Amino acid sequence: MLHLITGQNGAGKSLRAIELMYKRHGEGMEVYAFGFRGLKAPFVKPFADPRKWRDLPANAVLFVDEAQQVWRTRSGGRPVPPEVLDLETHRHQGIDIYLITQSPMYLDSHLRPLISSHEHLISYDKGSARIFRFTECYEDVKSSSLRSKAQFEVWKYPVVHYADYDSAEVHTAKAKVPWRQRIAKLLFVIAGLLIFGSIGWFFWGPQTPKVVPKAAGSSEPKSLGSSLLGGFGALPAGGAAGERHYANTQEYVEAHTPRISQMPWSMPAMDGREVKSEPRLYCMSSGGDSDRTCTCLTEQGTKWQMRIDQCVQMARWGPAYNPYKEAAQVASESPQEPRGGRFDGRGRDAAESRSGVAIGAEGTFERIKAYPSNW
Repeated sequence: MLHLITGQNGAGKSLRAIELMYKRHGEGMEVYAFGFRGLKAPFVKPFADPRKWRDLPANAVLFVDEAQQVWRTRSGGRPVPPEVLDLETHRHQGIDIYLITQSPMYLDSHLRPLISSHEHLISYDKGSARIFRFTECYEDVKSSSLRSKAQFEVWKYPVVHYADYDSAEVHTAKAKVPWRQRIAKLLFVIAGLLIFGSIGWFFWGPQTPKVVPKAAGSSEPKSLGSSLLGGFGALPAGGAAGERHYANTQEYVEAHTPRISQMPWSMPAMDGREVKSEPRLYCMSSGGDSDRTCTCLTEQGTKWQMRIDQCVQMARWGPAYNPYKEAAQVASESPQEPRGGRFDGRGRDAAESRSGVAIGAEGTFERIKAYPSNW
């Protein structure tokens, strides 16, 4: 088989070839070499003319350094040399030939299609190179798209073989760090800085201002919102100075849901608290059985939700008895009106002459259709 090893000067081509010499020798094959300066591997035999490779014994391996000096590319129109034509049948004798050169384009164009394995080396750092392996000769080894189709590995230079030949290529090769590795290192540094900064901010960031202890007996007014809603900090039962905290939203909702829908003051959050305002409901109903509507408002003018049957009952019969409500002050009777109230011109009580019921008539309501007198 024909094998090709390519790469720029200093990439480690000769060192790679010597490593393969030791490998093939370990497989029991006779190793021959041409073109290596100061080759000191004890088992390698020199071979004077690679063009006469047919003189090699069966199952031999021939390494040819600077192969372009032996099978250089031809100009157009020139016939194919006989020694190149002979390579078409080199496998018949079981001979493997390794060609080492800088670029496949330096070799004869008739020879390149005969190559069955191709390794291209690129310097990675001072102690290693990247090897791209192809199953045939790839002429444009600088193409990144072709490299993406190859098998890839990072090959560390075998330091033990430095003394087996005379070459300073490995020691003078300029490493080319891939751009992906540069980006990876940059991202690693940025991530480290972010982690260090977060730790520093956690331990040495702005300090929480110290709370000055209050003097004995001093108190701070609490906002109406915090006292009513609790803000997950409502006053506990008994009116203690501490604050009540709710474990979650569900507990907060349960504390502010009235036990009886018609009595908004029956919510558990108001248990044991000093009442500042007494919730009152004003309900009005209209319409028949099929189109009946009913609306309840609080003393603050906000709508209060309850079932329509409860709303109609409250609009008709009035609110439930509230034991917390103070008794209404009895106003002095007007001398112009009798105790029984005002009478219309027909001698009836004015209240009786009107249909419908109005409970706690405070606030403003939209004008609606009156209730039928027989309802």
